[in-house]
Amino acid sequence: MKSLLGLIVLSLLLTGCGPSKQEILRMQALEAQRIAAEEAAARKAAAQREQRIIERRQLAYETLQDQAVLKKNEIKQLFSQPANINLSDTYFFKIDLQPEKYNYDEKHQNFTIIGMRRLSLSSAFSDLIQQWNSRTGLEITLLAESDTNDELVTLIPNVKERTLLENKNPNWSWDKGLFTDFIWRVSPEKAWDLTSERSAYLQVGLRFCNNQNCIKRYSHNGKTIQGIGAEVMSILVVDGRTQKALAEFIRPAR
Repeated sequence: MKSLLGLIVLSLLLTGCGPSKQEILRMQALEAQRIAAEEAAARKAAAQREQRIIERRQLAYETLQDQAVLKKNEIKQLFSQPANINLSDTYFFKIDLQPEKYNYDEKHQNFTIIGMRRLSLSSAFSDLIQQWNSRTGLEITLLAESDTNDELVTLIPNVKERTLLENKNPNWSWDKGLFTDFIWRVSPEKAWDLTSERSAYLQVGLRFCNNQNCIKRYSHNGKTIQGIGAEVMSILVVDGRTQKALAEFIRPAR
């Protein structure tokens, strides 16, 4: 816009019918107003983004402090009546982590999220994955019923491959590979202190959707699966011995 204004002024001057001094000042004032408006909008958007992070982080830590993740019966009730899910609420779940062998060459500890697998566009959730403008999603088991061989799962965007969650801890990051999910850059002694008792887990905050693209029933490996799509609002990596968060991943978008 600024360069266009300069070209217009230059063109008028060259043709001998240039604008008056007052007209040039008016155009410069309009340009300054446009720039100021864009800067104000950017500041407002940044403030709203930061406020969402603060609120979601606070809710995640309050839930951790109160140990208020959904229990087995509450998960079953949630999935039994998906039409009654409050789409503005965040529901919290505990997901187990499996530590892998310490990587002495690269000096980090890997973890795998138990009950998570990658789904592609050929899955039952293809419409929802496309709605997210993606090629894959992540299915996470929230409850496995051994007596009925049923599983209650959620499908979330592929947060391993897309920058959807803000992470301010440089020692923790996603592993984009198929076989591990988290990388913790830490000494072998500190890694052993945590992994020897297999006490690490995830607290995951989800905001569900309940339209036809979000609710699916399908079979996998002889199991009947009921799935509901969701966006991830927050993930805390928790030391189960102390119930303290080791890392946090928070969604900044709406």
